[in-house]
Amino acid sequence: MKIHKSRHLTIATPSVAARLDAIPLNRLHLFVLVISGFGLAIDVYEIGLGSAFGAIFSGAPYSASAQSLSWLLSSVYIGAVLGASVGGWLAYRMGRRMVLTGMLWLLAATAALAGASVSIEWLTLARTIMGLTLGAFPPLLTAYLADLLPARSRGKLIFVTMAIAFVGAPAGVFFIRTMTPLEVLNLSGWRWSLLVGALGAVIAALAFRRLPESPRWLSAVGREQEAEIALQRFERSRPASWADSSKTPPSPAPEPNEAADPAESTRLRFAKYAGLCFLSPWSTAAFPLLIGAMLVQKGFKLSDTLFYVGLSAFGPIIGTLLAAFAIDRFDRRLTLAGCAAVMLVSGVAFEFTNQPAWLLAATASFFLCSAVYLPMLNIYGTELFDTRLRASAVAGAWAFNRLGAAVAPLLLIPILDRGGTLPVMAVIWCSLVTGILLVAVSAPGRNRLSVG
Repeated sequence: MKIHKSRHLTIATPSVAARLDAIPLNRLHLFVLVISGFGLAIDVYEIGLGSAFGAIFSGAPYSASAQSLSWLLSSVYIGAVLGASVGGWLAYRMGRRMVLTGMLWLLAATAALAGASVSIEWLTLARTIMGLTLGAFPPLLTAYLADLLPARSRGKLIFVTMAIAFVGAPAGVFFIRTMTPLEVLNLSGWRWSLLVGALGAVIAALAFRRLPESPRWLSAVGREQEAEIALQRFERSRPASWADSSKTPPSPAPEPNEAADPAESTRLRFAKYAGLCFLSPWSTAAFPLLIGAMLVQKGFKLSDTLFYVGLSAFGPIIGTLLAAFAIDRFDRRLTLAGCAAVMLVSGVAFEFTNQPAWLLAATASFFLCSAVYLPMLNIYGTELFDTRLRASAVAGAWAFNRLGAAVAPLLLIPILDRGGTLPVMAVIWCSLVTGILLVAVSAPGRNRLSVG
């Protein structure tokens, strides 16, 4: 709230945050959500190719060694550790939209480079550079959307965007499965998948240039005139035809405190959140990455493995859409703990069955809950920190997530090669139990409250 004083009266002007939260859902919001969903879908598409690579390079004609395969699957996440850290730093200084757009251009170039790989080592290097983008894009996009969306429907709208994006994972797997036997222009299916991803990134980058910058960020860094111009774009946009556009405008969300729990220091909140980020990929990333290799080890053919992986990837789309309409009604921590518990049960079911129907059900439920867990973890993080710290804190914590995702395949693939699926699943189970315990002692979420 800004106070303007004169000789005769004092005028209180609503803050940028209050004005943003008072705006009903409008066409500009929807435009931002659609473009953001498409950009994130390209990100998810490229990450999801790792599941297919795990199956493709495990068998003929490649038959990569366990060491080569583990480095290939970890490569994206190795690059992501640096990408998440640097991306958050750049987003604070240059703006959310500009950094997101630049990342899409980098993704297009590195995906094309990966598609032209002449060896698995070349592919591993290209995927490592690609990780610079893939590591920072999801948390920065969530921070960008949290800046723009009304508090009363923030969680629901971000989840709908995530549901759009999750189409990218099965699209990539089924595209490889379709193209592999065709050998169009004598190129393998996995090469075509990377080249198509590069084209999608170019289209997304061009679309992102049309999005507004975050008025909250502009105001936080002192660019008040630009913040006012960006804010007025939202205030002048026509309400969505199906949104609540009653004569009485919605009241602004309460002005935010610095944190969900004022008694807890920012450093302690960051440490707990970074711990959750580090633990999550040992289940949410390791299981999708290794499922192809684990199914091959269970005796399934490559074609069947790709079919199961691709079909299971539809679970997140359905689950995220269903969760979107209830997600703001529950404390963020309760949702995180519940998803982790279901993943734990699904992982046990996956390990102790070889029946295709049960494997498919266990895999789909695991994918479904991991798809709810990851965006919820990002949303939870954006709500823990104010505007000045949001992008850098969430992206910095996400670097620990990418570190866990990089280390997990390096450790788990040799374990899988020597000891089979049981010890791998045991590590995944332990990470889930530890995550539930850490969630229990973390700060409460701020669903339906302003984020500043």
